[in-house]
Amino acid sequence: MNGRSIMKTCLLVVLGIIITCCVACLMFGLFNYLSTRNPKYGKDFNPEREKRGLPIIPENWELRDVFGNCITWGFPQFSPSEDPPYPRYSQKQIVIVDENTIEETDFYEGSRIVTTLVGDHLRDDLNIICTYHLDDVNDIKCEAYLSTGGYTIDKNREEAIAVLKEWGLSYP
Repeated sequence: MNGRSIMKTCLLVVLGIIITCCVACLMFGLFNYLSTRNPKYGKDFNPEREKRGLPIIPENWELRDVFGNCITWGFPQFSPSEDPPYPRYSQKQIVIVDENTIEETDFYEGSRIVTTLVGDHLRDDLNIICTYHLDDVNDIKCEAYLSTGGYTIDKNREEAIAVLKEWGLSYP
C-alpha cells in the first residue's frame, strides 16, 4: 500500500464516522419530535379533568417532557432576569399507570422561603396526587404533601385545598 491509498482509506473512514453521527443526530431529533408533539392526556383532555374536579392544564403552559408513560406540563419558562410570580400553580405531571388508570400530580409553590439550620433556602410547596380510572368519573383518590421548612406533612385533599386558599390560590 502506498501513501496515497492509506490517505484515501483514512478519509473514507472519517467520512463514514461523520455520516453515521449525522444520521444518529437526525434520528434522535425525529424521535424526540414525534414523542412530544401531541401527547395523550394533554390540553385536549381538560374537559375530562373538569368532570373529575381536577385542575386543567392552562392554555399558556408548555409541554416540558415526555418520557415513557410520564408527561410533564409546566408554567412558561422565565428568563433569568425575571422573577416568577409566587405563590403559583407551577406544574402537572401525568403518569399513565395502565390502560385505564391515570395518576396526576399537581405542583404548587408558596411565596414563603424558609432558611434551614444548615443554610438551605426552601420554598413552601404543596403536591396533590390524584389517581383515577377512565371508565368511572367518580372513582378518584387523592393525597397531598406539604413541604415547609424542610419537613413534609401528609394532608388530605380538603386540608390541601385549605392551604391553597391561604396562599390565595384556588382549586377546582
